[in-house]
Amino acid sequence: MKKMIALMVLLNATIAVAELPPFYQSTNELSALLEMEELAEVMNPDAIQRIRRKKHRGDVYYEVDSKGCKVVVQVNKLPTEPGWAGAAPFEMELIHANCK
Repeated sequence: MKKMIALMVLLNATIAVAELPPFYQSTNELSALLEMEELAEVMNPDAIQRIRRKKHRGDVYYEVDSKGCKVVVQVNKLPTEPGWAGAAPFEMELIHANCK
């Protein structure tokens, strides 16, 4: 029985995924969002009134609102190598812009 428990612990330790706390990941995403050239082309980043993070079916989106403009940006996760540690790599993609 002790050998079985030791084996289970060892197996779980080898398949564990190293991730940073969600706050750290969100901070990286927000920084990338505010630095997007595509966002700056459709709205003034200094005029942003609200940013909301939404999750739908495993996908992460940001809704960015300013006066007269609403933009939706998707976070696309990039593949990682086994044993990856640190912030998850991602790309930001402007999905929709509705500006007057």
